[in-house]
Amino acid sequence: MHTLWLATIIDGAATEPCDHAVAVDGGAFQPASTAPPVPAEFQVDDGTSFLDIRATPHVPELWPVQGQFTFPFPGSPDLVSIDAPDSFGPPRSSGSPGAFLMVVDTYLSRLRDASAACLASLAASSPPSSTTP
Repeated sequence: MHTLWLATIIDGAATEPCDHAVAVDGGAFQPASTAPPVPAEFQVDDGTSFLDIRATPHVPELWPVQGQFTFPFPGSPDLVSIDAPDSFGPPRSSGSPGAFLMVVDTYLSRLRDASAACLASLAASSPPSSTTP
């Protein structure tokens, strides 16, 4: 069993107005414990293959984020990002066999990268009509 800590950072400072949920191996999202002290905590079984992590801020000015992480091999304490935005810091771990602590920082932002949506919208538009005299 590994312990996963999910820390939230807003405007450069650790904060707690955020709900974290974790889905194990494609299952349903389960809330991470938010009992003090911060950060949120989730227990991960040794046989877990991958985790989906979701952070939902309590205020509408901040954007929710979600990412997927995997373990290089069964029982490994090392999480590796496989499909996570830059809003998640690199996972860190420490400890000894059977007592690993993994930490994932989530950086919430008031801004959202809409580049992909803008490019898709532009690609779907019809080209401007040309008129020749």
